[in-house]
Amino acid sequence: MRPIIRRGRPTPGSQPALIEVYSHHAFITDRDSEALVSEADHRRPAEIENTI
Repeated sequence: MRPIIRRGRPTPGSQPALIEVYSHHAFITDRDSEALVSEADHRRPAEIENTI
């Protein structure tokens, strides 16, 4: 098992924090694929839910 942590700038319209330059999103996987592939597979259901 390995953790994957994505760091990015907060999206426009998100609630601002007092001292926040980056937002972090983490998940744990047991897949052997590259980090970018695993992250894309992890985010795919959320993108579908946002579309609905």
